[in-house]
Amino acid sequence: MTFAIAHIAPDGSHGVDSFTSFADFVAALAGDLTGMTAVRAIAAEGTYDKTSGVLTVNRMLVALTGG
Repeated sequence: MTFAIAHIAPDGSHGVDSFTSFADFVAALAGDLTGMTAVRAIAAEGTYDKTSGVLTVNRMLVALTGG
């Protein structure tokens, strides 16, 4: 599994932090989400179980602006 956080600056430049641990990804995302940070996009890939309504994510990207 791969998780990433993209940081997009006002001038369009960006950096990406990658994680193989979901716990590390969540901790970093929580630290990045300040009152001045906006989530610009979320993309996830995995399998969806329509009976349970659960998406099991293999890859996920969250793009942030501001901060």
